[in-house]
Amino acid sequence: MVEQLPVKEWVPGSSPGAGANGSIKFLCFMYYIYVIKSLVHNTRYVGSANDIEKRTWEHNLGKCRYTSGRRPWKLVYKEIFETRSEAMRREKFLKSGQGRKYLDSILH
Repeated sequence: MVEQLPVKEWVPGSSPGAGANGSIKFLCFMYYIYVIKSLVHNTRYVGSANDIEKRTWEHNLGKCRYTSGRRPWKLVYKEIFETRSEAMRREKFLKSGQGRKYLDSILH
């Protein structure tokens, strides 16, 4: 299945694509880190994805082992990155002790 991707003006390192008016545009994947919170167990989960709406839906359908027993989930926080490596670096930080403290301070 091919997903529709957001089209953005030129971004270094992107692949070119044709714009609606024939101009050259560049496709740009956006990557997200997200925090979801269990509405029943009051726990949270930090993850990364390029489609957080779809990923949150998968968590709520029970398609993820860790989150399946703590449903339902609500998206409570997200950040956007241009590269997957930036998003993964931030995800790793948010899962650390300092990152958990940061999330505690902004989510409460």
